[in-house]
Amino acid sequence: MRGVARRVAVAFAGISLATPVPAAPAAERTPADWLAQMRNAQRAHAYDGVFSYYTKENAHNTRVHGPLPTGARGFNARLATFRVIHKVVDGVERERIVYLDGPPREIVRTGDQVACVLAPGDKLLALNGALPSGLYGRVFARDFASVSEHYDVRFSQPNRVAGRAAIGLRVTPRDADRFGYNLWLDEETGLLLRSELRDTTGTKLEIFVFSTLRVGDRVALADLEPSADGDLVWHRLSEPGAPPTSETPPLTWRTRWVPPGFSMTGADSFQPDARRPGTRHVRTLRFSDGLAAFSVFIEPMPEAGAGSVVSRAGATVALTHGATGDSGDHLITVIGEVPVATAQRIAAGVSQRP
Repeated sequence: MRGVARRVAVAFAGISLATPVPAAPAAERTPADWLAQMRNAQRAHAYDGVFSYYTKENAHNTRVHGPLPTGARGFNARLATFRVIHKVVDGVERERIVYLDGPPREIVRTGDQVACVLAPGDKLLALNGALPSGLYGRVFARDFASVSEHYDVRFSQPNRVAGRAAIGLRVTPRDADRFGYNLWLDEETGLLLRSELRDTTGTKLEIFVFSTLRVGDRVALADLEPSADGDLVWHRLSEPGAPPTSETPPLTWRTRWVPPGFSMTGADSFQPDARRPGTRHVRTLRFSDGLAAFSVFIEPMPEAGAGSVVSRAGATVALTHGATGDSGDHLITVIGEVPVATAQRIAAGVSQRP
Protein backbone atom coordinates (compact mmCIF):
# COMPACT_ATOMS: atom_id res chain seq x y z
CA MET A 1 0.00 0.00 0.00
CA ARG A 2 1.15 3.48 -0.68
CA GLY A 3 1.37 4.63 2.93
CA VAL A 4 3.18 1.53 4.15
CA ALA A 5 5.58 1.59 1.20
CA ARG A 6 6.48 5.19 1.96
CA ARG A 7 6.94 4.42 5.65
CA VAL A 8 9.28 1.55 4.78
CA ALA A 9 11.30 3.80 2.50
CA VAL A 10 11.64 6.38 5.25
CA ALA A 11 12.75 3.63 7.63
CA PHE A 12 15.66 2.88 5.30
CA ALA A 13 16.78 6.49 5.40
CA GLY A 14 16.42 6.72 9.16
CA ILE A 15 18.79 3.86 10.05
CA SER A 16 22.09 5.26 11.25
CA LEU A 17 25.41 3.56 11.72
CA ALA A 18 26.18 2.12 15.12
CA THR A 19 29.10 0.26 16.60
CA PRO A 20 28.91 -2.51 19.19
CA VAL A 21 29.04 -1.21 22.74
CA PRO A 22 30.10 -3.18 25.80
CA ALA A 23 27.15 -4.67 27.62
CA ALA A 24 26.76 -5.74 31.21
CA PRO A 25 26.74 -9.48 31.92
CA ALA A 26 23.45 -11.04 30.83
CA ALA A 27 22.39 -11.81 34.40
CA GLU A 28 22.74 -8.14 35.40
CA ARG A 29 20.84 -6.54 32.51
CA THR A 30 17.39 -5.06 32.92
CA PRO A 31 14.68 -5.33 30.23
CA ALA A 32 15.56 -1.77 29.18
CA ASP A 33 19.22 -2.78 28.84
CA TRP A 34 18.23 -5.64 26.52
CA LEU A 35 16.08 -3.35 24.38
CA ALA A 36 18.94 -0.89 24.01
CA GLN A 37 21.30 -3.75 23.13
CA MET A 38 18.87 -5.01 20.48
CA ARG A 39 18.67 -1.58 18.83
CA ASN A 40 22.46 -1.38 18.65
CA ALA A 41 22.96 -5.00 17.57
CA GLN A 42 20.71 -4.95 14.53
CA ARG A 43 22.71 -2.07 13.04
CA ALA A 44 26.24 -2.95 14.14
CA HIS A 45 26.57 -6.74 13.81
CA ALA A 46 27.17 -8.80 10.70
CA TYR A 47 24.45 -11.40 10.16
CA ASP A 48 23.06 -13.61 7.41
CA GLY A 49 19.74 -15.33 8.02
CA VAL A 50 16.41 -16.48 6.68
CA PHE A 51 13.28 -15.15 8.33
CA SER A 52 9.54 -15.52 7.84
CA TYR A 53 6.92 -12.86 8.31
CA TYR A 54 3.29 -13.80 8.94
CA THR A 55 0.27 -11.53 9.18
CA LYS A 56 -3.05 -12.87 10.39
CA GLU A 57 -5.65 -12.52 7.66
CA ASN A 58 -8.59 -10.91 9.36
CA ALA A 59 -9.69 -8.32 6.87
CA HIS A 60 -13.18 -7.01 6.21
CA ASN A 61 -13.77 -4.60 3.35
CA THR A 62 -16.87 -2.60 2.48
CA ARG A 63 -16.91 -0.29 -0.52
CA VAL A 64 -20.18 1.04 -1.88
CA HIS A 65 -18.94 2.95 -4.93
CA GLY A 66 -16.13 5.16 -6.16
CA PRO A 67 -12.38 4.48 -6.36
CA LEU A 68 -10.47 2.88 -3.52
CA PRO A 69 -8.87 5.52 -1.27
CA THR A 70 -5.27 6.37 -2.09
CA GLY A 71 -3.87 5.07 1.17
CA ALA A 72 -5.70 1.72 1.11
CA ARG A 73 -4.54 0.37 -2.27
CA GLY A 74 -2.72 -2.96 -2.30
CA PHE A 75 -3.84 -3.91 1.22
CA ASN A 76 -3.48 -7.63 1.96
CA ALA A 77 -2.13 -10.22 4.37
CA ARG A 78 0.40 -12.93 3.71
CA LEU A 79 3.07 -15.36 4.82
CA ALA A 80 6.41 -14.55 3.19
CA THR A 81 10.02 -15.65 3.56
CA PHE A 82 13.15 -13.53 3.07
CA ARG A 83 16.90 -13.74 3.38
CA VAL A 84 18.70 -10.79 4.95
CA ILE A 85 22.47 -10.15 4.82
CA HIS A 86 23.86 -7.25 6.84
CA LYS A 87 27.44 -6.12 7.36
CA VAL A 88 29.36 -2.93 8.14
CA VAL A 89 32.02 -2.45 5.44
CA ASP A 90 34.60 0.34 5.78
CA GLY A 91 32.33 2.08 8.27
CA VAL A 92 29.24 1.95 6.05
CA GLU A 93 26.22 -0.28 6.64
CA ARG A 94 25.42 -2.57 3.75
CA GLU A 95 22.37 -4.77 3.51
CA ARG A 96 20.67 -7.07 1.03
CA ILE A 97 17.19 -8.58 1.32
CA VAL A 98 16.20 -11.38 -1.04
CA TYR A 99 12.58 -12.42 -1.57
CA LEU A 100 12.38 -16.20 -1.36
CA ASP A 101 8.71 -16.37 -2.40
CA GLY A 102 7.03 -15.13 -5.55
CA PRO A 103 8.81 -13.19 -8.32
CA PRO A 104 12.58 -12.79 -7.83
CA ARG A 105 13.14 -9.47 -6.06
CA GLU A 106 15.86 -7.95 -3.94
CA ILE A 107 16.43 -4.79 -1.93
CA VAL A 108 20.03 -3.61 -1.65
CA ARG A 109 21.16 -0.83 0.67
CA THR A 110 24.49 0.94 1.03
CA GLY A 111 24.28 3.58 3.74
CA ASP A 112 21.12 5.55 2.94
CA GLN A 113 21.11 4.58 -0.75
CA VAL A 114 18.51 1.94 -1.56
CA ALA A 115 18.05 0.03 -4.82
CA CYS A 116 15.58 -2.64 -5.91
CA VAL A 117 16.49 -5.56 -8.17
CA LEU A 118 13.45 -6.61 -10.19
CA ALA A 119 12.87 -9.58 -12.45
CA PRO A 120 12.47 -8.72 -16.15
CA GLY A 121 8.98 -7.37 -16.71
CA ASP A 122 8.34 -6.72 -13.01
CA LYS A 123 6.80 -3.39 -12.08
CA LEU A 124 8.14 -1.07 -9.40
CA LEU A 125 4.56 -0.34 -8.37
CA ALA A 126 4.06 -4.04 -7.66
CA LEU A 127 7.26 -4.10 -5.63
CA ASN A 128 6.11 -1.16 -3.54
CA GLY A 129 3.05 -3.13 -2.49
CA ALA A 130 5.19 -6.08 -1.40
CA LEU A 131 7.92 -4.37 0.58
CA PRO A 132 8.58 -6.36 3.76
CA SER A 133 7.17 -3.80 6.14
CA GLY A 134 7.29 -6.44 8.85
CA LEU A 135 11.07 -6.24 8.86
CA TYR A 136 11.67 -2.51 8.60
CA GLY A 137 8.47 -0.64 9.36
CA ARG A 138 7.45 -2.90 12.22
CA VAL A 139 10.47 -4.75 13.58
CA PHE A 140 14.03 -3.59 12.93
CA ALA A 141 13.10 0.08 12.56
CA ARG A 142 11.18 0.16 15.83
CA ASP A 143 12.91 1.84 18.70
CA PHE A 144 11.79 -0.43 21.54
CA ALA A 145 14.35 1.29 23.76
CA SER A 146 12.21 4.43 23.72
CA VAL A 147 9.10 2.83 25.21
CA SER A 148 7.22 5.36 27.27
CA GLU A 149 4.96 5.24 30.29
CA HIS A 150 2.29 3.80 27.97
CA TYR A 151 4.01 0.36 27.91
CA ASP A 152 5.18 -2.03 30.60
CA VAL A 153 8.32 -4.10 29.78
CA ARG A 154 9.20 -7.25 31.69
CA PHE A 155 11.16 -10.46 31.27
CA SER A 156 9.22 -13.47 29.98
CA GLN A 157 10.03 -17.13 29.38
CA PRO A 158 13.39 -17.70 27.61
CA ASN A 159 13.40 -19.79 24.47
CA ARG A 160 15.51 -21.17 21.62
CA VAL A 161 15.08 -19.61 18.18
CA ALA A 162 17.01 -20.71 15.08
CA GLY A 163 19.07 -22.93 17.36
CA ARG A 164 20.21 -19.99 19.53
CA ALA A 165 19.47 -19.26 23.19
CA ALA A 166 17.05 -16.33 23.46
CA ILE A 167 16.04 -13.93 26.22
CA GLY A 168 12.27 -13.32 26.41
CA LEU A 169 10.70 -9.88 26.87
CA ARG A 170 7.03 -8.87 27.06
CA VAL A 171 5.99 -5.33 26.06
CA THR A 172 2.45 -4.73 27.35
CA PRO A 173 0.39 -1.60 26.59
CA ARG A 174 -1.22 0.19 29.51
CA ASP A 175 -4.37 1.08 27.53
CA ALA A 176 -6.61 -0.32 24.78
CA ASP A 177 -5.29 1.99 22.04
CA ARG A 178 -2.12 -0.02 21.44
CA PHE A 179 -0.93 -3.54 20.74
CA GLY A 180 1.56 -5.60 22.74
CA TYR A 181 4.69 -7.51 21.77
CA ASN A 182 6.49 -10.68 22.78
CA LEU A 183 10.18 -10.52 21.87
CA TRP A 184 13.03 -13.02 21.95
CA LEU A 185 16.56 -11.62 21.72
CA ASP A 186 19.74 -13.54 20.99
CA GLU A 187 21.49 -14.05 24.31
CA GLU A 188 24.93 -13.68 22.71
CA THR A 189 24.46 -10.60 20.51
CA GLY A 190 21.12 -9.04 21.45
CA LEU A 191 19.77 -9.46 17.90
CA LEU A 192 16.02 -9.82 17.61
CA LEU A 193 15.25 -13.46 16.73
CA ARG A 194 11.47 -13.52 17.05
CA SER A 195 8.71 -10.95 17.47
CA GLU A 196 4.99 -11.52 18.07
CA LEU A 197 2.59 -8.60 17.88
CA ARG A 198 -0.66 -9.29 19.79
CA ASP A 199 -3.98 -7.52 20.15
CA THR A 200 -5.75 -6.79 23.42
CA THR A 201 -7.20 -10.34 23.53
CA GLY A 202 -3.77 -11.95 23.11
CA THR A 203 -4.34 -12.99 19.49
CA LYS A 204 -1.12 -13.06 17.44
CA LEU A 205 -1.55 -10.59 14.58
CA GLU A 206 1.99 -10.64 13.18
CA ILE A 207 4.94 -12.96 13.67
CA PHE A 208 8.53 -12.32 12.60
CA VAL A 209 10.96 -15.19 13.19
CA PHE A 210 14.40 -16.29 12.03
CA SER A 211 14.71 -19.92 10.97
CA THR A 212 18.48 -19.78 10.30
CA LEU A 213 21.04 -17.20 11.37
CA ARG A 214 24.80 -16.80 11.02
CA VAL A 215 26.55 -14.01 12.91
CA GLY A 216 30.01 -12.45 12.70
CA ASP A 217 32.94 -13.29 10.44
CA ARG A 218 31.04 -16.09 8.71
CA VAL A 219 28.97 -13.49 6.84
CA ALA A 220 30.46 -13.28 3.34
CA LEU A 221 31.05 -9.91 1.71
CA ALA A 222 30.19 -11.37 -1.70
CA ASP A 223 26.65 -12.17 -0.50
CA LEU A 224 25.92 -8.43 -0.24
CA GLU A 225 26.19 -8.04 -4.02
CA PRO A 226 22.90 -7.88 -5.93
CA SER A 227 21.93 -10.64 -8.30
CA ALA A 228 23.03 -10.20 -11.89
CA ASP A 229 19.72 -11.64 -13.14
CA GLY A 230 17.52 -8.61 -12.88
CA ASP A 231 17.05 -4.89 -13.52
CA LEU A 232 18.45 -2.49 -10.94
CA VAL A 233 15.93 0.23 -10.06
CA TRP A 234 16.71 2.93 -7.55
CA HIS A 235 13.97 3.32 -4.96
CA ARG A 236 13.19 6.97 -4.33
CA LEU A 237 12.41 8.12 -0.82
CA SER A 238 9.51 10.31 -1.95
CA GLU A 239 6.54 9.78 -4.21
CA PRO A 240 7.74 9.67 -7.85
CA GLY A 241 6.72 12.76 -9.78
CA ALA A 242 4.90 14.29 -6.83
CA PRO A 243 7.19 16.66 -4.91
CA PRO A 244 5.84 18.16 -1.71
CA THR A 245 4.20 21.56 -2.09
CA SER A 246 5.13 24.61 -0.08
CA GLU A 247 1.96 24.16 1.96
CA THR A 248 2.39 22.87 5.47
CA PRO A 249 -0.46 20.36 6.01
CA PRO A 250 -0.78 20.83 9.80
CA LEU A 251 -1.74 24.47 9.18
CA THR A 252 -4.84 23.50 7.18
CA TRP A 253 -5.88 20.14 8.67
CA ARG A 254 -5.75 18.89 12.23
CA THR A 255 -6.57 15.86 14.33
CA ARG A 256 -8.67 16.75 17.35
CA TRP A 257 -7.75 13.47 19.10
CA VAL A 258 -4.93 10.95 18.98
CA PRO A 259 -4.12 8.37 21.68
CA PRO A 260 -2.04 9.80 24.54
CA GLY A 261 1.67 9.40 23.85
CA PHE A 262 1.37 9.73 20.06
CA SER A 263 2.91 12.80 18.46
CA MET A 264 3.24 14.02 14.89
CA THR A 265 6.47 12.84 13.25
CA GLY A 266 5.97 14.35 9.80
CA ALA A 267 3.61 15.78 7.22
CA ASP A 268 3.58 15.96 3.42
CA SER A 269 1.42 17.42 0.69
CA PHE A 270 1.60 15.83 -2.76
CA GLN A 271 0.10 17.30 -5.92
CA PRO A 272 -1.51 15.12 -8.62
CA ASP A 273 0.96 13.45 -10.98
CA ALA A 274 0.13 14.28 -14.62
CA ARG A 275 1.83 11.05 -15.70
CA ARG A 276 -0.53 8.97 -13.58
CA PRO A 277 -4.20 9.62 -14.42
CA GLY A 278 -6.55 9.52 -11.48
CA THR A 279 -4.06 10.73 -8.88
CA ARG A 280 -5.28 13.46 -6.54
CA HIS A 281 -3.85 16.05 -4.19
CA VAL A 282 -3.06 14.09 -1.03
CA ARG A 283 -2.02 15.43 2.35
CA THR A 284 -0.43 13.04 4.84
CA LEU A 285 -0.01 13.41 8.60
CA ARG A 286 2.19 10.81 10.36
CA PHE A 287 2.14 9.93 14.07
CA SER A 288 4.09 7.58 16.34
CA ASP A 289 4.57 6.77 19.99
CA GLY A 290 8.01 5.23 19.36
CA LEU A 291 6.65 1.73 18.73
CA ALA A 292 3.33 2.00 16.91
CA ALA A 293 2.68 4.35 14.01
CA PHE A 294 -0.26 5.49 11.92
CA SER A 295 -0.81 7.88 9.02
CA VAL A 296 -3.78 10.08 8.12
CA PHE A 297 -4.36 10.64 4.39
CA ILE A 298 -6.55 13.59 3.34
CA GLU A 299 -7.71 13.94 -0.28
CA PRO A 300 -10.60 15.56 -2.17
CA MET A 301 -13.68 13.37 -2.35
CA PRO A 302 -13.77 11.58 -5.75
CA GLU A 303 -16.40 12.84 -8.17
CA ALA A 304 -18.18 9.48 -8.00
CA GLY A 305 -18.07 9.54 -4.23
CA ALA A 306 -16.61 6.81 -2.06
CA GLY A 307 -18.08 4.24 0.27
CA SER A 308 -16.69 3.18 3.61
CA VAL A 309 -13.63 0.98 3.86
CA VAL A 310 -12.72 -0.91 7.03
CA SER A 311 -9.93 -3.42 6.53
CA ARG A 312 -7.40 -5.10 8.77
CA ALA A 313 -4.43 -7.24 7.84
CA GLY A 314 -2.31 -8.30 10.77
CA ALA A 315 -1.92 -5.30 13.05
CA THR A 316 -2.54 -2.75 10.31
CA VAL A 317 -5.98 -1.24 9.96
CA ALA A 318 -7.21 0.91 7.07
CA LEU A 319 -10.49 2.80 7.22
CA THR A 320 -12.11 5.81 5.63
CA HIS A 321 -14.29 8.64 6.86
CA GLY A 322 -15.90 11.56 5.04
CA ALA A 323 -15.20 15.10 6.19
CA THR A 324 -16.49 18.48 5.03
CA GLY A 325 -14.22 21.49 5.24
CA ASP A 326 -14.05 25.03 3.91
CA SER A 327 -12.56 23.65 0.68
CA GLY A 328 -15.30 21.06 0.15
CA ASP A 329 -15.83 17.38 0.85
CA HIS A 330 -12.77 15.25 1.57
CA LEU A 331 -11.98 11.61 2.14
CA ILE A 332 -10.03 10.78 5.30
CA THR A 333 -8.10 7.49 5.38
CA VAL A 334 -6.35 6.25 8.52
CA ILE A 335 -3.77 3.48 8.13
CA GLY A 336 -1.70 2.19 11.01
CA GLU A 337 -0.99 -0.19 13.82
CA VAL A 338 -3.89 0.64 16.13
CA PRO A 339 -7.17 -1.11 16.97
CA VAL A 340 -10.13 -0.44 14.69
CA ALA A 341 -12.04 1.52 17.34
CA THR A 342 -9.00 3.75 17.89
CA ALA A 343 -8.62 4.39 14.14
CA GLN A 344 -12.31 5.27 13.89
CA ARG A 345 -12.00 7.83 16.66
CA ILE A 346 -8.89 9.34 15.02
CA ALA A 347 -10.61 9.61 11.62
CA ALA A 348 -13.77 11.16 13.07
CA GLY A 349 -11.69 13.88 14.69
CA VAL A 350 -9.91 15.07 11.52
CA SER A 351 -11.08 18.53 10.45
CA GLN A 352 -10.00 21.51 8.41
CA ARG A 353 -8.83 24.50 10.36
CA PRO A 354 -10.99 27.63 10.01
